[in-house]
Amino acid sequence: MRILMEVQPKGCDNEKLREKIANLDGVDRVDDLHTFALAGQKNVLSCHISMTEAGNIEKAREINEKVLKLCKANNLCHATT
Repeated sequence: MRILMEVQPKGCDNEKLREKIANLDGVDRVDDLHTFALAGQKNVLSCHISMTEAGNIEKAREINEKVLKLCKANNLCHATT
């Protein structure tokens, strides 16, 4: 039944992932972090990230790139941050 449902990806530790994202330079808070295995094939991340420098587009891009690298390292193929 895992194939047809959105479930927690095997081997993905959300609390460790939240901690790694929260410890990135420029991140103030991480809220509503969820990971899903879609159709048993694609592992994805969704979270809200509050920055210490709200409105700094360059910093937002830098944080986003780092989050995407963390996703790849944790077998997550897509992120919505």
